[in-house]
Amino acid sequence: MKPRALPISALLICLIILPHIGLQQRTKISFYGTISYSAENVALEMRGAVARAEFFTPSKPEYLPWATEICLDLGINVIRVSPEDPWPTGFTVEEIREFLTEIDKVGMKAIIVLHPIKYLAPQWPETARPVEEAKTAIYDLIVNGGFVGDDRILMWDVYNEPKLDYPGMLDWIREMCAYVNDIDPTHPITIGGWSYGGLYSRPQHLDFIVDSVDWVQPHRYPWELPGEEQLKTRYINYFNGILSHSKGKPVFLGEWGCPVALGFCETEEDQAYIYNQILEAMVSIQDIKGGCFYLLYPPYGSVWSHQEWSPVRIDKTYRPAANWIKQYYK
Repeated sequence: MKPRALPISALLICLIILPHIGLQQRTKISFYGTISYSAENVALEMRGAVARAEFFTPSKPEYLPWATEICLDLGINVIRVSPEDPWPTGFTVEEIREFLTEIDKVGMKAIIVLHPIKYLAPQWPETARPVEEAKTAIYDLIVNGGFVGDDRILMWDVYNEPKLDYPGMLDWIREMCAYVNDIDPTHPITIGGWSYGGLYSRPQHLDFIVDSVDWVQPHRYPWELPGEEQLKTRYINYFNGILSHSKGKPVFLGEWGCPVALGFCETEEDQAYIYNQILEAMVSIQDIKGGCFYLLYPPYGSVWSHQEWSPVRIDKTYRPAANWIKQYYK
């Protein structure tokens, strides 16, 4: 099935609005009313992918000079990154600027996970630190790094998949969100998925954090939605569950995809079918603002079979799933 086309008026609005998303002076609600987002304007506006920041950063050893070319060819306009390797230093401020400069050359924006605080959180007891140390790390990155008002950044992702039921974690994540908003009111904030009781990104657990974010970002992989219904239907039902707990805030699917490795996805054709079904579900519900598939391009030598996740092979050729991305993203 071909995707539903956006009206010309919506495309014009997106072209005008997207470059200025990070600079709006706004009340702490959401994008609604402040930059004229509405359901009919944003069917798949966030045509995103999760990627390694090193691939776009010329000074890093894994820099791929053709990474932006692949993004352009696939229609990707947003890259979600967590520039945390090697922790605890991760990317320097200069390297983050370098990354942003490269993606800005082709008009892409970044969702940046606040990597300096990952292992300072209570859910990592061996490395957890007092909350003020985490705030200092965030301040050094955002304010001292000069990223307040930087329109190459679409939003800050305060934490990736926090364990909300871990002792002290919920209060910690709420405090971090409030602090990021306080020091940088120019960028929206999100939280990259969540877990509670070992269950990931369940709609009912969104209630714990929905008041702390501007954008709701569940992570959902197909094996987390078992059932007899068509996969598209299962994702539609899941999206409707998330929307019922989102308090009207915009929602995007921050991680989705499938490796050619698991039992139910044994071939590249299986992977392509799964990509098609998830994309079909996203364009079926206008209140889902798009998402970021996992993973744009595999890191070399990964021990976690990341090379099987990407619709782009190691030799830069495309798996069949990439054709669905091009059809829906471009």
